[in-house]
Amino acid sequence: MSDAICKRIKQLENQNRKLMKLLETTLQITNEDTAKYIELQNEAKLLQRVLVDLENQKQHLEKDLEKQLRIIEIKLDKAIKDIQREKPETQELHSGSEQLKIVIKNLVQEKERLLSDIKLVTKKNVRLKQDIAVLQNNYVSVSSIGVEILIGKLASI
Repeated sequence: MSDAICKRIKQLENQNRKLMKLLETTLQITNEDTAKYIELQNEAKLLQRVLVDLENQKQHLEKDLEKQLRIIEIKLDKAIKDIQREKPETQELHSGSEQLKIVIKNLVQEKERLLSDIKLVTKKNVRLKQDIAVLQNNYVSVSSIGVEILIGKLASI
């Protein structure tokens, strides 16, 4: 009878070792997945901060550009009025005002290009947020699979 008890104790010890190993493996997988998830969360927060910074820069650039355009328009209007007063110099100054108009046109084009760049950054941020959501879903799936494996191993013992 004591042999049967010793055999049973050894069986239970073997099962216990297997369960401990399975538990350690599951904990390791869970810890790795948790670390990846935390890393993704940190990256998402960083991307959100970058987006806020870019938005602030966009607003600042738009204000500066509008201010510069107003200043140039005022100078242009003043130059045109001065030209009209001084008839002999009108021809020369007229070409200068045309150049100013070209500069203004170029500034407006630059503003549109900058706004386009900002839209691209915004689209990239949306894509990154979507990628983060996919990775978070993958994390949940991997965690679920780990739990199912653990339950399967426990059930087979």
